[in-house]
Amino acid sequence: MHIQRCCIKKKWLESLLHPLVKASIQEKIKTLREQKTIPYCLVVIPLLFETNARENIDRILLIDCDPHLQIARGSSRDIVRHEQMMAIMQTQSDRETRIKLADDVIVNNGTKAALARQVCKLDEFYQELT
Repeated sequence: MHIQRCCIKKKWLESLLHPLVKASIQEKIKTLREQKTIPYCLVVIPLLFETNARENIDRILLIDCDPHLQIARGSSRDIVRHEQMMAIMQTQSDRETRIKLADDVIVNNGTKAALARQVCKLDEFYQELT
């Protein structure tokens, strides 16, 4: 019963907040496009696939890593137990679906230097698109 109430409250909160957040993001994107002061804009939407928030999104960049690493990093970052992190991940789109739907994928299994190299390469590519 407690889990059902939590799910209902979560859905209610999401139905209240998601439209407001989406409108705010869309307004910011519109402003940036009108200003034309930057070559491109990245919008971080952790639940992009789950909320179908793809409006005005030209490309989808996915930062991916091994699920075991994702659990370890998330548990450490959010200070939650391994089981809690796995439960959170179960509410998200599966890895294969995210990879399939993404236009670009950065694999973040290695060092910060390796990640930086991938980011620089993708930045060059994105600047060429504009």
